[in-house]
Amino acid sequence: MRASQLCIEVDHVIPVAEGGKTSVENLRLACGWCNSVKNRYTNIYDTIPWSVGIFDHQALGPVTQPQPLWVLRTVATRRRCESPDGCTAKIEVSELFAGPRNPNGALTPVNLAVFCEQHDPWRLDRWIGPKRLAASTAS
Repeated sequence: MRASQLCIEVDHVIPVAEGGKTSVENLRLACGWCNSVKNRYTNIYDTIPWSVGIFDHQALGPVTQPQPLWVLRTVATRRRCESPDGCTAKIEVSELFAGPRNPNGALTPVNLAVFCEQHDPWRLDRWIGPKRLAASTAS
């Protein structure tokens, strides 16, 4: 990741290429990465063809499957555990996981949070291999 991708930039909500104006009503702040990926689209979700994948998890029930890019971006940019307990675990010394901020919501970028192993809400229910849960391997 380049430093410029972490900088805050001004983004046109409706792109200039699509007739958007450079006016206060049509501008917002975005990270450099999002702004460059969004490019001429109105919404960053439009840039990646996707459909919500839902799988029936044997312990959690129906769970949406987040796009790998969202998980990677979330962990790479936040780089620390976001537990409300004030955890100090950071990516440099801890393994971090993306999980739901709200367990009842779909796993979209706004609902993904970063957790260390201790605070991971799914620590005992994560898939660690083909149809193997972490809970089944814990001793």
